[in-house]
Parts: sequence; structure tokens; C-alpha cells
Amino acid sequence: MNNIQRNRTFLTEFIIVILFFSIASVIIVNLYVKANDKSEASYNLTKASILCENLATELNNISYDYDNPIISTLGDASPEQVLLENGFEKIGRGKYTSNYDEKFELVYSESAFLVTLTTSVDDSYEHSKIVSYHILVSEIDGRSVVYELDTTKIVLEGDGYEE
Repeated sequence: MNNIQRNRTFLTEFIIVILFFSIASVIIVNLYVKANDKSEASYNLTKASILCENLATELNNISYDYDNPIISTLGDASPEQVLLENGFEKIGRGKYTSNYDEKFELVYSESAFLVTLTTSVDDSYEHSKIVSYHILVSEIDGRSVVYELDTTKIVLEGDGYEE
């Protein structure tokens, strides 16, 4: 009888230990999944911010033509040419899009991220125009915005390259 009691005690303790390790493993797996999701979101945010910053820098380094700041330029390439060379497609007046995969490589087919760039010109000032760009990186399904950036450039009348 004493031997049966010991076996029952051992089995009870063994079941409690298995239950404890099962609960601990569920918690650890849950933490691992959350950490992986945070890591992926951080990677996407970093890549999207670098992409937007590079594009904004490239657009702001252009010598703009005062009379038509979006289409023509006084330098080598217009803002529209820069966007088209960077894989953007014109989808409307002042609106461009491009697609990127999970590693933020430019793709022309199925993608994970959509980059939308909207341009506008404010010519309400007497001797200057303000060219604005809104760059938005979102997941392709449109559920969430990964990163967005607004940048502006002031184009002064008579400023820039002259022949």
C-alpha cells in the first residue's frame, strides 16, 4: 500500500511539472512571436524612412524652373524625370506610385509595400513658389501606414541657373 501511495505522489508531481513546463513554453513562444513582429515592424520602418529620406533629398537637390517647377527644370533632370527614373509611375496629376517587396527592392509586379508621392505647387506668393511633396509608404493592402514624410522647396523668382 505504501508503494502505491508513492507512485501516486510521484505521478501527481510529474503531472504538475509537465503542466508548469507547458504553461512556460506557451508564454515563451508567445513572447518570441511578439518579438519577431516588433523586429519586422522596426525593419520596415527603417527601410521606409531611408527610402523616403533619399527620395526627398534627391527631389530637393534639383534646380527648379520658376515658371513650371514640376515639369521643367533648369538643371539636368526635372522632378518628374527623377521620379520616373526611380521606378515611379504617374497615376494622375501630381500623383505617382511605385511598388516594393519585403526587402524594399523595387518591383513591377506583386509587392508588399506601396509608395505614393503627391506633388503640389503653391504659387500664391508674389516672387516665390512652394513645391511640396508628400511621400507615403503603406502596406499594399492599405491596412497600415509604415512611414510618411512631407518636404517642401521654395523656388524664388530669378533664382537658379541662368544661361
